[in-house]
Amino acid sequence: TYIYGAMLSVAAGKTSLAYVQTRDKYGNNIRVHPDDTDADGPDAVVFELCTEVGDVSDEVQLALDPSCRGGEKELSVSIEILYSVGPDGNSENAATGEPYYGLYSVVFFPFLSRQYMPRAKHNAVYLKCYFDGNADPGADQVS
Repeated sequence: TYIYGAMLSVAAGKTSLAYVQTRDKYGNNIRVHPDDTDADGPDAVVFELCTEVGDVSDEVQLALDPSCRGGEKELSVSIEILYSVGPDGNSENAATGEPYYGLYSVVFFPFLSRQYMPRAKHNAVYLKCYFDGNADPGADQVS
């Protein structure tokens, strides 16, 4: 799972966009819509703007799930997460005709002028791949 979008240009009073492409445990893009009845549970995507990122261990992170990995989370921000909305604003990819499976659009608007570190989690695990830019970097870049 990886995120791309406005990673380096977050500014107060300005709407920013990011996209989280979820992947399965084998690294493949998820090809079905979320299912609340799935035995493994539905996908949970969380986005945070942090003013400080902590360094709690992976075990503590999974057990307690502190915001910003134990750092400081910015609370003066509006965040909306939408499922299956692509960079073109549609629910289907015009090039392929397929739905944007596993893609989450994150619309966020910080109210205070500070330095922020965007962080995202997929099923309580922080993402490790962040790309600044509005285009999906593709599978070749994310392996």
